[in-house]
Amino acid sequence: MKDFKNLIGASEKDVKNIRIQNCVNAVSDESKMEVMNKRKEYRNLQLKLENLLDLGSDTTTDLATNLKNINATKFTKDLYEICEEMLIIARQLKMRIKVHNTLFPDSKEQELDETELDFIKDLI
Repeated sequence: MKDFKNLIGASEKDVKNIRIQNCVNAVSDESKMEVMNKRKEYRNLQLKLENLLDLGSDTTTDLATNLKNINATKFTKDLYEICEEMLIIARQLKMRIKVHNTLFPDSKEQELDETELDFIKDLI
């Protein structure tokens, strides 16, 4: 931080540059948060899908019991709803990343990787 004398004596150009940088930093930070929140939303759906598809045995049941007790209608409905949500979120995330990377080329965000897109990559 500059001392008070330098701050009040700063040229109009210096003050303008400080304000510009502060604005750029604030908007960039908010943009990164938007990207992070969408990425988190996508990963949560990915976990939800993995849990839905995990029909293996646990400590109290075996696979045959799990399959015997499956509600095909609910399972299928849940499966398609999760996949649809993942597709929507993946598109929203891709758009946010492209906009962010265009506006803030010095602090680029990474797109979802192959493992994150594994289940839905052929659906996009």
